[in-house]
Amino acid sequence: MRLAFALCAVLCFGGGKIEWSKLTLDEALEQAKAGGHLVLAYFASEHCGFCAQQDAEAFSDDDVVRASEAFIRVKVDCSEGASRRRVKTKYGVTGTPTVLILDGEGNRLAAFEGLTSADAFAKKFESLLAKRPGVAPSAGPMPEDRVQRIVERVERELAEAEKVLREEIVRIVRSELGRVGVAKAVQPPPALEEQIERWISRLSEEGVTGRLKAFLSTPQGREFGREALEEQGVETLEDFMELYFEPGADGTYGLKEEFREQVEQLLDQMEEPSEEEPESEDRVPGYLGILPAALSDADRARLGLKTSQGLLLDEVRAESPAEKAGLKAGDVLVAIDGKVVTEENLPELLSAYAVGDAAEMAVLRDGRELTVKVTFGARP
Repeated sequence: MRLAFALCAVLCFGGGKIEWSKLTLDEALEQAKAGGHLVLAYFASEHCGFCAQQDAEAFSDDDVVRASEAFIRVKVDCSEGASRRRVKTKYGVTGTPTVLILDGEGNRLAAFEGLTSADAFAKKFESLLAKRPGVAPSAGPMPEDRVQRIVERVERELAEAEKVLREEIVRIVRSELGRVGVAKAVQPPPALEEQIERWISRLSEEGVTGRLKAFLSTPQGREFGREALEEQGVETLEDFMELYFEPGADGTYGLKEEFREQVEQLLDQMEEPSEEEPESEDRVPGYLGILPAALSDADRARLGLKTSQGLLLDEVRAESPAEKAGLKAGDVLVAIDGKVVTEENLPELLSAYAVGDAAEMAVLRDGRELTVKVTFGARP
């Protein structure tokens, strides 16, 4: 899916920008009906990264901009509000960006859902306009400068796609090393609790590793460590230790340098005193059933996200509240109830919800921004 994201804008390139009218969609349709025109309706939202990418690429393409001038152009803001939701429902719009071409009666002549290339828009515009009275289709070969720009764009995007693919392979390998439990003796591995005890005793007392050891020695830390390992399906800790830790001269293990900052931030969050009121004894923390993974800077740039924003849903547990609500592995979680999601704040955001609480999850899927309502359940 990430490779598809990287290649989906191969034929898009910049120029002027489409100028959208100040008309409402209903006003545009009335005008189209009276004058025998077509309406180009662009459904977008304020915080939609793919909408921003559509504006910067396809809707800044010279050919698309020129062809759009034959339409009545109207942009429908789907950010919020009941009236806007009714407009989306009326025209069958389920996510942004979506582009519809309508006649004066509101009949749908063409639809583009998700991020779309300039070439796809240009071809459809030309095809529709060729059927209109008094409009002659364009003829002749594609201009040489356009061909050259497409070639250069393809070369850049292929280079980026190769980089993304390499990062994806590294991520998958690391993820699988953390999950696989390989028995290294004929006897079955000892129970996970016993392995954790032995593992903690082998950690160094120095630096961030010493902080981690102290935290894992507390009841809260042991519970956190056990749940984290069970979430990843780890049965034996040898591969886990080799991936994240390295032996020292004194025989103890310390965190590898590339993981120290991330672990230190996690420990800071876990050790911060809570300023909130103590939870009621009847309150049960909610459960989603997701396994998030970090996005690379290249991923965020391609998706139009800010630095550190968003997490990939690497896995959605079967029969979990997340799956029942419609979340899927491969979705990119960008916000919960309007609050931006980052790798650092996700645990804090989720901790605010108890069993039975509902939240609106903003996700990116296949070039579209969707809102999924999830009701938190009890941990199985």
